[in-house]
Amino acid sequence: DKVLSFVGFNNEELAAMGGKSAVEAAKDKGWDKITAIGIMGVQGDSTSEARIAGFKQGIAEAGGEYLSAETQYADSVADKAVTCMEAIIQAHPGVSIIVANNDDMAAGAARAAAAFPAYKNTIFVGVGGNLAGIDAILAGQETMTVAVDGYDVGYLGVQAAVDALNGKKLDEFIATDATVVTADNAAERRAEVEKRLGTS
Repeated sequence: DKVLSFVGFNNEELAAMGGKSAVEAAKDKGWDKITAIGIMGVQGDSTSEARIAGFKQGIAEAGGEYLSAETQYADSVADKAVTCMEAIIQAHPGVSIIVANNDDMAAGAARAAAAFPAYKNTIFVGVGGNLAGIDAILAGQETMTVAVDGYDVGYLGVQAAVDALNGKKLDEFIATDATVVTADNAAERRAEVEKRLGTS
């Protein structure tokens, strides 16, 4: 009851953003009927469920179909995402979009599908946008990510604390911004992350 505000990510909104962008990318790749399957974290986990809901919403709003019954759970790790992707490949001759709870799983799924021509134009979408995720996009191992920024969370958290000390009423939830990163802006995003980390 002493918590004034929560500063963090709106998982449903950011996943919806990724879903919409993925459908547009799939259209650009020539897919007529756009279907999507999710590789998620832990079943029942609030973050994973919120991202599933967001992906479903964004994909539907952009004209695609999320195949709910086909959702796979990979405990948020790449190795299990590979196994999930192998099962998807066996069951489906081709899928327009694979959405994943994080970049590690998206890249793992893309690696598993790389040898299958039917998945050559599949869009692989992750969430996170850390350096490893950005590098996976630059290497062609992942199509896009919805990038969130821990730097922003820290900054806005301190800003909210100062505002509270100065008597300002805070929103119960302060959401940080998210950005869709693709091959077109990955290098720019990488430079920005390095700058914030003090490694550039």
